[in-house]
Amino acid sequence: MAPVLEIKGLHAGYGPIKALRGIDLEVGKGEIMALIGSNGAGKSTLLMTICGIVKPTAGKVFYEGRDVTGIQSYNIMNQGVAQVPEGRRIFPRMTVLENLQMGGAKLSVAEFGRYLSWVQELFPMLSERAQQLGGTLSGGEQQMLAIGRALMSKPRLLLMDEPSLGLAPLISRRIFAIIEEINRRGTTILLVEQNAYAALRLANRACVLSTGEIVVSGDAQEMMDNPEVQEAYLGG
Repeated sequence: MAPVLEIKGLHAGYGPIKALRGIDLEVGKGEIMALIGSNGAGKSTLLMTICGIVKPTAGKVFYEGRDVTGIQSYNIMNQGVAQVPEGRRIFPRMTVLENLQMGGAKLSVAEFGRYLSWVQELFPMLSERAQQLGGTLSGGEQQMLAIGRALMSKPRLLLMDEPSLGLAPLISRRIFAIIEEINRRGTTILLVEQNAYAALRLANRACVLSTGEIVVSGDAQEMMDNPEVQEAYLGG
């Protein structure tokens, strides 16, 4: 079976800054792939290049077997890819329901109702706060809204950038449980996460980025047992 996402020799950056240097990566259907690494390693740039926000200087990105290298981000999103960006980036002056409507703008009326019910089942708070402005929610609630908004686009591949960043441990654990449930229902997930231990526990496979290159990759449990990974990312 062809991978959902296949990246070959990908290079990208910002002017003279080379953020990605020959990335090769495959994400199989139905799995969670974790990307870990230090700040500035290129993790967020990789997600933004996959979804068309950053244009690659070399290499290819294939989604479900189709070459999507460098095409407009909205075209990639329309094909079944969604991103939960770092920092949430909800619409603060729109209500919770309006944020979800933005995510589901391409759905039929019947599909919108089904996906809204699913999102509100995952996050009951989004139903309770439907008419509350997004900017008045707590950080954890905004993260739930950002995930819910992405799910409203009916993604088959979900790109998640630092979903636990800045959240209290209890809220982070809840977010990770929700990510596991989303995956269990069939959505493939590429997860960038600064909490390397939590990411590796959640993922099927993982890779480590360092200065724009993948330096270690493999089974997530085996990586947890790797002494070099333990020392560098899991506190020894």
